[in-house]
Order: sequence, then C-alpha cells, then structure tokens
Amino acid sequence: MAGAANEHNVGVEHTSPLNAIQAAAAVVAFRREIPGGMQRWTLGGLGSFEIDSKFSGLTLMAQKTAGEQRIVTTGRLWSADGMAVVGVEVAIYSALAPPTTISLTPTGALPPCFIASIEHYTTLANAALTELHEELQYHAAAVRRKHNPAV
Repeated sequence: MAGAANEHNVGVEHTSPLNAIQAAAAVVAFRREIPGGMQRWTLGGLGSFEIDSKFSGLTLMAQKTAGEQRIVTTGRLWSADGMAVVGVEVAIYSALAPPTTISLTPTGALPPCFIASIEHYTTLANAALTELHEELQYHAAAVRRKHNPAV
C-alpha cells in the first residue's frame, strides 16, 4: 500500500501574508498556549488534527536569500471515526518579505481509508491548515498589538 500512497500528491499548502519575523513570533506565542504539548482541533465530520508544540526552526542559508526560515513540527490527521491516523510534518517557510507558506505532508504511507478517498484526505488536510493558519494570524496580530498598541 505504501506505493499506492506515493502515487498521489497528498501534500497541501496555504499561503499567509506574514513575513519571517511575524511567523516566528506567532509560532512562539501559539506554542506558549498549547496545553500539554499538543493542540487538537475537531474538524466537524471530516476528522481531527493534532499538532505538537515541539516546533524547531532553521534559518536557510545555502542557495537561499538571507532571512529565509523553515519552522517544523509534527502532527497527526485522524479520520472522522478515529480509526485511522496518519503522521504529518507541518512546515512553515517564510522570508523577510511575505508571503509565508504553511505546508502539511504525510510522513509515511496513508492508511487505506485515506487512499480510498484522496479527496476526503486533502479536504481534511486543508481544513487542518486553515485552523493552523487562523491560529497563527491571531497570534501575529496579538503580538503586533502588544508591541504597538496603536495598531
């Protein structure tokens, strides 16, 4: 089955108007609010998304423009019935100028139920990224207000 999962493009990504500094500040603020090292969102009838608070960052230097960064963590996408789970890598790529790209990519083969309906899987993954994007936008705005109350 692992080969079947590799035949499908199962990575998803969203863009955000944040720059590298705003993205990093939003991740730090979000991370401080994650209880017990993991945040979970129930995504209606689609399933659920868990993200770990173990974010790590890397400033990309080789063959990249100065100031680019990659922040990563792990997570899990669960089927609506809770019977299937797939591990994912969540990556946040940003530079001094917007946009920031937030991606979600499986770290292994998809379970059979997700392979049987790639469309359902990508809908679930996109819903997960939407939740994370909104969370980061919220924290970026809160950090801006904290440092510049006039905004």
